Amino acid sequence: MRCCATPTRGAALKPERGALLLAGALLATAVAQGIGRFVLTPLLPGMRAAAGLDAAQAGLVGGMNFAGYLAGSLWLAARAREGRIGAVPLGFALVLGGAAAMALAPALPLWLAARFVSGLGGALLFLGALDAYARTAHVAADVRPLAGVGLGIALTGLAVLPWLADWRTGWLAAALLGALAAPLVLRLPRGDAHGARDHEPPPEHSGPMLRLALSYVGYGFGFGAATRFFSGGRSGHGSQTSPRTWCAWRPASAARCCSR
Repeated sequence: MRCCATPTRGAALKPERGALLLAGALLATAVAQGIGRFVLTPLLPGMRAAAGLDAAQAGLVGGMNFAGYLAGSLWLAARAREGRIGAVPLGFALVLGGAAAMALAPALPLWLAARFVSGLGGALLFLGALDAYARTAHVAADVRPLAGVGLGIALTGLAVLPWLADWRTGWLAAALLGALAAPLVLRLPRGDAHGARDHEPPPEHSGPMLRLALSYVGYGFGFGAATRFFSGGRSGHGSQTSPRTWCAWRPASAARCCSR
């Protein structure tokens, strides 16, 4: 299953255009993962305390986000040879809309729907941005846009840190932070549905690909469970200990992507 297209051949981008393209891709991956997915971690304890959610209900809120992300990823994979026109702006709107809905929704069922929508949008935005960057940058194996993952998680964590006791305001702060990225994110190329067929082969279904997919499923299961335990850990260790730690360790992944 491919997340992005093989880079197309062509003339190298002008430095200023290349910088804008990279900045847009970085911000897109930051919004997709930081707001679309992981900002729930520091805000979840406050939500549990305010709404009286038990561990199972809190896990369901997180699980719906993973379900939405899976649905979006599978949908994009099915369209790999048809291009991904509109994936970035649609995903961007769903991520920010889902975050705002979390602030306004009054009950658990609507939270579940909002988190599913955010996860779906996160997949469209993340994979669509990587696809657009790979098609336009003409640089093979450039992983710098992936640095946005760690930066996005850290920045959204810092943005909501003052609002841990007022989690609804925290969700609005996250949505507003993401909206600031719109000028660069929405400038990413939207692709060419006809040209995509010429340079992207169909997804492989070989034994190694299947083993990789199963390994990633196991990793995702463990990571999802770990983040839920991580967010619950602060209830007995001070009100801001875990969120601060959550913000601190994510930039390391960003630095690793930029160093390659």
